[in-house]
Amino acid sequence: MFLIKDLNLEDIPELPGVYMFFSKEKKPLYVGKAINLLNRLRSYLKSKSHDQKTALMLSEARYLDFIIVRNEYEALILEMTLIKEKVPKYNVQLRDNKSYPYIKIDFNEDFPALELFRGKPKDKKNVLYIGPYPDGSNLRNLLGYINNTLPLRKCSKNTFKHAKSFCIRYQMKQCLAPCVGLTNKEDYKKILLIAKDWLSGDLDKVKKDMVKEIERFSNEENFEQAARLRDSLSYIESFSDIKVVDPQGKLNADAIYINKLGDVSLVQVRHGLVSTNIIKRMTNVEQTNLHDAVLFFLYDFYSNIEPGKFVFINVFLDEVGLIERFLQEKWGKKRKIKVIDEELLQDVDLFKKNKSRLNIKYIEILKIAKENLFVKDKINIFKAGFERLSEIFGRKISLVYALDIAHFQGEATVAGLSAADERGLRKRYYRRVRLTDNNIDDYASMDEALKIISKKNIEADILLIDGGLGQLEVALRNLKDSYTTVISLAKGEEIIYLMDKKELRLPKSDYALRALMYLRDEAHRFANEYRKYLLSKTRKP
Repeated sequence: MFLIKDLNLEDIPELPGVYMFFSKEKKPLYVGKAINLLNRLRSYLKSKSHDQKTALMLSEARYLDFIIVRNEYEALILEMTLIKEKVPKYNVQLRDNKSYPYIKIDFNEDFPALELFRGKPKDKKNVLYIGPYPDGSNLRNLLGYINNTLPLRKCSKNTFKHAKSFCIRYQMKQCLAPCVGLTNKEDYKKILLIAKDWLSGDLDKVKKDMVKEIERFSNEENFEQAARLRDSLSYIESFSDIKVVDPQGKLNADAIYINKLGDVSLVQVRHGLVSTNIIKRMTNVEQTNLHDAVLFFLYDFYSNIEPGKFVFINVFLDEVGLIERFLQEKWGKKRKIKVIDEELLQDVDLFKKNKSRLNIKYIEILKIAKENLFVKDKINIFKAGFERLSEIFGRKISLVYALDIAHFQGEATVAGLSAADERGLRKRYYRRVRLTDNNIDDYASMDEALKIISKKNIEADILLIDGGLGQLEVALRNLKDSYTTVISLAKGEEIIYLMDKKELRLPKSDYALRALMYLRDEAHRFANEYRKYLLSKTRKP
């Protein structure tokens, strides 16, 4: 480890490797990789032009260390490993980095149950671990479906061992009652293998095997067991919440969509069905290093979870070949990573034109990932955002309004007022105001809108003005007798101006800022919708 102020750049080799910055307490600040260590570290230590995050990291850095490797691939793997191990302050990280769960089946038992298991699987004879699964909540739901559908043992080993009669689950056709000898090991194992296929995502095979078992029990005149399985089959066929991407059941692929705030949506398709749909949050993500976020997510996630044959992402990576090599070495098969341009997710015509070059099913998976992120983010953003706003302002924030002005070259000048609470948008509080036309002066329009609004006795904890300090001053002049806290939010840098004219700068990943941005954009949409309506009325032939 070197003290940065005493470091001689000539001592740094022009070789591939990994570098690490440390604080004065020798705590890790940042880990990075380079094809040429000298060139990369020179750019850090000699350049005077850095983005905000890098400048902040360098201001804290006192020590530097580096490790030489043989090639870029080794540099990538070492970089990702060190980020996971050392959790540096300024590197991208997954917020929730829990271990992934498995389903354990112990075939050493005569009648094993399906057990949820976390931790490192043990190398024990006749014990099967299925997984790991990327989402513990989804796995518990799936396990509940299977236990309610297939007549397997659900009780503990102790309860099973001391059972003197069958339980209510047998009467509900949810268990074969092996505890009191109402089934044999061979029949039980066949049902258990059906559960294994279900857990692996192959529902088609599950249905075929169940039909065979129903026929076998019927032929043996074991009509009670046949009826139990027939009910189970009907239950499986009633699933309507499983999205089918490929009716032929051949598609095995993953789609990873990341937005500018570091929220990652993952969709996995197995046997043509959407089997996994999860949202992960990343820390330390700014617009400039989405690349780092995707790279770390691919390494971290696929270190534990086997990928599909294809992995689709929405961010360009120079290291695609390196990650493909990592996946092949980790999982023993070739995988392809494909970048799908954002335009293809938005433009239907372009989407269709690219059919010959890129299978439409592939784009559809990434679209599902993007849409899921939008829907789930909308649900979470206001609850978390209002909690943060309450922290920032030191009191309970229950209702926020946002005001925006819209016009078209001075015509159809309007104001739109949107509203939200911790549950989301509250459209019954929305208001729209027709303003004086032929006035391209935004300050004058804001002044007029606020004079009208102030007379309506609209009460809110915060009134958010779309604009900067100038717009805030107009608002404060009109609302000086109001109990409402008035703030403004400037587009671009997204700076919040407070009532004392001070700036509040929050990271774009902060839920308070995200909620305010969302509400401001909603006021903009609402105002423009009214403006377009007025223009359409005046311009009809």
